[in-house]
Amino acid sequence: MKVINWAIMYFINNFYFMNLIFLVILLWQSYTHFSVSGAIVTFLIWLLLLPPLLTRVLLFNVKLSQSKYPSNDKVFVCWWLSVQLQTPFLKYPAIEETIRYIPGLYSAWLRLWGAKIGKGVFWSPQCIVVDRPFLEIGDHTLLGMRTKICSHFINKTKNRNEFTLYLKPVVIGAHCTVGGNSILQLGTQIKDNACVKAHTIVKGADL
Repeated sequence: MKVINWAIMYFINNFYFMNLIFLVILLWQSYTHFSVSGAIVTFLIWLLLLPPLLTRVLLFNVKLSQSKYPSNDKVFVCWWLSVQLQTPFLKYPAIEETIRYIPGLYSAWLRLWGAKIGKGVFWSPQCIVVDRPFLEIGDHTLLGMRTKICSHFINKTKNRNEFTLYLKPVVIGAHCTVGGNSILQLGTQIKDNACVKAHTIVKGADL
């Protein structure tokens, strides 16, 4: 078991480096066989489609039976790996801002990650969504500028090498308005037709 845990953590810690090597090889092969256009298509597939699809595979059999998970739990490991796949988009938000230029495309892309997004959801600029698979939004809801949605919290235990994950989905009802610069934390439940004022921090409470 220790060997398996070590292998998993090694993969996690070196994920970006191994992914970069894989991308360079993939682009070179695409350029060699399909020219520049083939390399561009390969890059877009690798960037926009591969991470959400891998996340769906990782979390396919993960059930949230509680809201608290130790670092050696299957849910913690699968969640951590899914976060690594999401991190490039959080570090470079211009990617998501570009997707939002096309109406409906960003919501469709979030659905690929496993999020449950209704029709007609409006995303203002600079919205940040962490833990995409653990998000549900009803129809015709508006999210104001710089809204932040995060479904997890990590607490370090007394043992410095161990962590506890608190994970609970964020659920936003239909026809809601979330004011700009609001923060929706894990376990947030917003009822239909609710209005969250700007600069509000919602701490998992019902509105």
